[in-house]
Parts: sequence; structure tokens; C-alpha cells
Amino acid sequence: MSWMQKLWQTYDNNVDSVRNDNENIPLTPLYHSIRDMQLNILIDMNGHFIRAHLFNPKIKAVIPVTEDSDSRSSNCCPHPLFDSFQYVAGDLSNFGVNNDNDYSAYCKQLEKWCASNYSDSKIEAVYKYILSKSIIADLRDTGLLAVDSNGKLITNWNNTMGEKPEIFKLTPKDPTTKNYLQHKLTAGFSVEILGDPQSKLWEDKSIRNKWIKYCINMQSMEKGTCYVSGEKTILADKHPKYIRRAGDNAKLISSLDSGGTCYHGRFTNANEATGIGIETTQKVHNALKWLIARQGRSYGDFTVVSWAVTGEDVPDPCADVLDLAGVKNVKETYTAQEIGIQLSEKIAGYKHIIGDTTDVVVMGLESITSGRLSVVFYDGLTGSELLQKVEDWHTKCGWMQRIGKVEFVGAPSPSIVANMAYGKDGKEGFKADNKIRAMVVKRLLPCIVDGAPIPNDLVKACVERATRNKGIPDYVWETSLGVACALYKYQNMDRGYQMGLEKDRMTRDYLYGRLLALADDLEGAAIYSKEKKKRERDTTAERLLQRFSQKPYSTWLIIAVSLSPYKTKLRSDKGGVLNNIESGMDEVMSMFNSEDFISDKPLSGEFLLGFHCQRNNLRNRWKTQSPNNGNESDSDTEKINKEGETE
Repeated sequence: MSWMQKLWQTYDNNVDSVRNDNENIPLTPLYHSIRDMQLNILIDMNGHFIRAHLFNPKIKAVIPVTEDSDSRSSNCCPHPLFDSFQYVAGDLSNFGVNNDNDYSAYCKQLEKWCASNYSDSKIEAVYKYILSKSIIADLRDTGLLAVDSNGKLITNWNNTMGEKPEIFKLTPKDPTTKNYLQHKLTAGFSVEILGDPQSKLWEDKSIRNKWIKYCINMQSMEKGTCYVSGEKTILADKHPKYIRRAGDNAKLISSLDSGGTCYHGRFTNANEATGIGIETTQKVHNALKWLIARQGRSYGDFTVVSWAVTGEDVPDPCADVLDLAGVKNVKETYTAQEIGIQLSEKIAGYKHIIGDTTDVVVMGLESITSGRLSVVFYDGLTGSELLQKVEDWHTKCGWMQRIGKVEFVGAPSPSIVANMAYGKDGKEGFKADNKIRAMVVKRLLPCIVDGAPIPNDLVKACVERATRNKGIPDYVWETSLGVACALYKYQNMDRGYQMGLEKDRMTRDYLYGRLLALADDLEGAAIYSKEKKKRERDTTAERLLQRFSQKPYSTWLIIAVSLSPYKTKLRSDKGGVLNNIESGMDEVMSMFNSEDFISDKPLSGEFLLGFHCQRNNLRNRWKTQSPNNGNESDSDTEKINKEGETE
């Protein structure tokens, strides 16, 4: 079943949500769309102006539209009721903007609605007010619109002109000149009638129903086969836009016009290429807008949305494990067991709600140009399949992560992976731009949803980033280390890597990683400052991390020599600490094959796993052990090693 059929079914299955105005972006009725409105004009039953006020900019209004107006670009295609002053204001030309053709087209269209059997006394009141040609003058007199000394609408403002008018906070600007375009402000209408509690026409459901019936009655009798529903119906000539957000001009379906640019030489008309019913295309696009607003995730011009055809919530495949597990009380550290339990409970909850056989869709949309939107990823699954795929991803790609001050066990989000792989240096870490982030998400989606192999260059980039720790904060490097280990583990899942220290794993790269962590621990204990409660400086192992990954044996010789003075220092006052670390080094060294040890062949990402596991093992061991073979007290030793081996 195609994505259009799934969206069509989604709309029909969630028809009860069509008139739910409590949602920020509701599922809109047929022949309606969602638009921003900046002003509300109140009139009486006779079409006389009463007052006006500005809208809350966060409010989205459901307005009636025509097939042409919902997909208009620069053509003269007015909306039937609510529109910009360019269409509704008959006196706009008196204030410096010529709109005679647009105003005339708006009046003719509204007049037809008023003359039909589906009119309403409130609509007729608006029509009377429109014919008075006094909208701009009324709003000027109330002080809502800004005019200059010549009585023209002001297009720019500077500090010498005093306090900026409130209307300019809502006024769109010309993208080239940056001038304010007050004539582009959209007006909504309210009709106050004694005894009628609903004065706001955009919320009046009876008017919505009348407009739908009017549109159905005005349709032509010529029918064709809808490729989505399979029924004989009125086919759409144009298709909606504003799919991902307000102002989004990219369309999923467009045949342009009859000029021959789209189907010249192949078909005589657009419907021969693809026929989609007018109501079908509205259901499909309205459902997609609704889903993206509710549960979509955008990365610049790339948007990912997942949904169940029945309308129930489904897990976001691009979320990190904390969001997915529903962790609300964020603390500094979450263990693998804590996250695992919460994730399992959350997945079980989804299974109960969604059902094993429910159709679920994961779709990625991207616009390469401003006018075209493409489906770049699509996968239809059952509910049980999606839940299993998401759980597998966070299990198989799970590793110890640190994001800011929070530590947890799980898979990093695709956005974090993008930052670590290709982000640019910044004061607070690495950050990839939206294009790079979108590219990474597109490449990781098949891994998450379909279990595809992870791209090798992405793993390599994250591993290389984790070895370059100079000039970045410790917590940023910790993030890059966790991401690199997670991706390398997932890429090589056949090797069965564990998050805990594997003392029986005898591969060269893993052992070298363990050895580096022990050297870092030894020097760190020696240079730990009780006063500052941290290391006085970076250890030799930290400074030579990148060189170590390229030439491990020759670099290890340098590190080993540098440890001598620190061993002497620890032997005199922290002998228990030194004995434990040296015992660990001897154990690791004994596991090497001699030829592997003296080889300077570059290390793979596996050495980061050994390094990270050994490092965490040392941290955890000092929490439960307090060797007292030196002159320090048990509590001092525990504190030194618990804190000294962290940042």
C-alpha cells in the first residue's frame, strides 16, 4: 500500500479529530487549511465596524480555501473569506498599494457564496462590510496600522521615528528590501450577534460545514479514476502546499500548467499522468500536515514523521533513549538497568496501545528546491515490527553516553551522531549545520528502521573525532567517546562486544585501549589536586591519544617512560593505588602476543571500547574498594581515585 493510501486511511480513521480546535495544528476539514492571522476585525450584523485587535502570533486559524487559493503562488486566487488586505481591503489603493484586480476577484467570489443556498447571515455581514471599502481607514483610526504624514502605509522604521508600532511585530517583510508589508497582513472577521455566543467565524463550525457543502455543489460533473481510492470521482487540478510549516511552498504533487514543461510529449493532460480525487488529495495532505505538526521531527529541509494508520502514538525512531523511555526526572547518571527497565515498560505500553498488526509508517520528506518536496524515505511496517526495530537499535547500539551533565546507557540520537561526526568546533562543543544533520539522519534511518549496516565512513568519522581531544571541554570529549563506541559496537555486533570490561578479550586493539586507560589512571592519581578536586593538568595519555591511535607501540614507549616520576610519587604516599594499577598493567601486558605488541599498525575503533570499559571499571572499583597499602587513609584513597580518574 502506498504512502498516499496510508495517509488517506489515517484521515478517515481519525475523522473525530477533524474539529478538535484544542490542538495547535488540528486535523483540518475538507476545503479548509491552516493559516496565520494577524488582526481580528469585529463587525455587527449590518456590516458596521465595531473594533479590532491584534492576534496572538502563536494562534493558527482554520480557514476556508478553494482548490486554487490553497496552492496559489503569485496568481490572483483569493481565499473565500479570510485573506490579506491585498484582497479584502477596497480602500487599500488610497494608502499607496494598488489592489483593484485582487479586491474585485475577492468580492466576486464572496458574492457567489452569499447568493448560494449555503450562505449564512454572518457571511453576508462580512460581504456588506467589504463593500464599504473602509477596512484600512478603520484600522488606521484605531491606531493598529501605521501610516506616514502623507497617509500612506509605512514600509520601514528606524530608531529616530520613536517607539516601533506593535503591528510591526506581526507584519511580514519583503525578503529583498526588508520593508514592512502591511498590506500582506491577514484579517479575520468576527460578527457579534445578540444571543449568539460564537462570534469568531474561523471557529464557527456551521460556517465550515456550509462552505464544504458549497464546494461539493460547485464541482464539475466530469469524473475520473482516483489512483489512490480507486473510485470514480472529481479529480484535482492542483494540490495543497504548506505541508511542513507555514510558508512552506514545496509541493509533493505538481503538474505545473498546460505549457508543456511537465508532461509534454507523454500525455495530453496532467490527469493522464496521475489522477487523484480532489477530496482524496485534501485528506492526504491535511493528514500529513497534522501528523508532522504533532509528531514530526525536522532537520532544516528534511522532516521525519512516523505514525500508526489508526492514529495512536508510535515511538520516534530519531529520539534518544531517554526521550524514548519517557524519562522525565533528569538526574546526573542512569544505569543500564534503569534505562533498560524503563525502555521495556515503554515498549510494552506501545504494544498494548498500537497492536501487533497495526499498519505503521515511517517517512522522510525533503525539499531540494523551494517548490518541490520529495519522499526520500518510506517504510511500511506493522506495529510489532517497528517496536522491535527501535528496541533492537537502542540495545545493539547501546553504550555508556554522556550528554552534558547527564550520563546514561543507550544509543545516541542521530542528531548527536551528526554533531560528533561532522560538527564544527565551538565553545560548547561540536554542532553540525542543518544540511549535514539531515544527511546523517537520512543515512541512519535505514539502520534504525530496517536494521541496515551502519555506513563505514560515519563510524570512521566518529572514531577519529573521539581521538582528537585537544582544545575541547572534557564533557564534549566524553560525548564523542560514547558515540564512537556505540557506532563501532553496532557495526561489529558479530564480535559480541559488551559494555562491561571483558577481561578475556585478547585482541590487540582492545588490550592497547585497556593499557592506555591504566596509564591515564596512574598519572591522574598522582596529579590529582585535593584543593581543586580535579587533575592539575591533562595526563600524557590524554595528550598523546591521537598519536597513540596511529602509532600505538612507539607512543606507548613514550608514555611508559613518562610514568616513572608518578610511580615514585605514588609509591611514597599512595602505595595501595600504585599496586592496584601496576597489577592491572601486568595482567594486560601478559595477554599480548609479542608480535602484536611491537607492531605500530594503527588501531581500529576497538581500542576506544577497551579504553572506555577499562576506564569505567576503574571508576566503579574505587567506589567499592579502599586499598590501604600506603600512608593514606581509606577514605582519602577512595576519594582520590573516585574523583581523580574523572575529568
